[in-house]
Amino acid sequence: MEQISCPVCGADDEHKLWEKRGARYVRCKQCSLVYENPRLTAEELKQLYSDKAYYIQEKGKQPNSGYENYFSQCTPQLQEEYFDIVEQYSRTERGRFLDIGCGTGGVVARARNRGWDAIGQEISDWAVEQGTRLGVTIINVSLLEADLPESHFDAISMFDVLEHLPAPVDYIKKVNRILKPGGVLVIETPNINGFFARYLYKENSDLVKPRAHICLFTPPSAQRLCASVPFSEVRIETFPYCRRFTFGYFKGVIATRILPRRTPMQLTLNESLRIVCWK
Repeated sequence: MEQISCPVCGADDEHKLWEKRGARYVRCKQCSLVYENPRLTAEELKQLYSDKAYYIQEKGKQPNSGYENYFSQCTPQLQEEYFDIVEQYSRTERGRFLDIGCGTGGVVARARNRGWDAIGQEISDWAVEQGTRLGVTIINVSLLEADLPESHFDAISMFDVLEHLPAPVDYIKKVNRILKPGGVLVIETPNINGFFARYLYKENSDLVKPRAHICLFTPPSAQRLCASVPFSEVRIETFPYCRRFTFGYFKGVIATRILPRRTPMQLTLNESLRIVCWK
């Protein structure tokens, strides 16, 4: 474990928010980032993400910080939707694509199927092993350690990754260096300032995952992060954690409240952030 200053603005000016399963969360008074302090070291984080138990739980066991079942949650449909978003904001029809924190490489595979020259980056040894078996090219080191050429990629994505990073500013600076002029970075991450997360669920929110979600952003802290590098344009928007309000979402909200022995599905309004940056 290590004691830290704010990972976004560097201030030692924190306000304690919660303790959850031994993890201490604070809010930076300067930029509003919510972060775990103290937290696991970079090497301890790699060990956490390289354990198969982070991705797949034993039957009937609830995850403390990872997934109940990665493959049932990160479905092919969701991976297609992720790359749809990348193409929506890209200003080139096809080109070189990098998915940071790519897991088992599903988004990379979808990009390749659409004619992109695509690779992934992932520190989890277990996830890289699964992706490699499927023929996906994945760099198995931290992005900060990866030997990547400057001004190389037309599009870079970070889906549900920013909240896991111990050094988000260093990552954003590296992304800016390896993006081509006019290239796009697409980020999705939890919004801890979302209405229900902030005022109702607080530390019991699904967004607060000790040891894994070590940096929880707000729109102001996201803006502060992006301002640390010279992007030409930045857009920040919020959307529901369920991604969109569907019949299935409302059915789940009702069903889990009337069926016995079911954990109620949490309400959401604007608990996700999408950050889009062009170089």
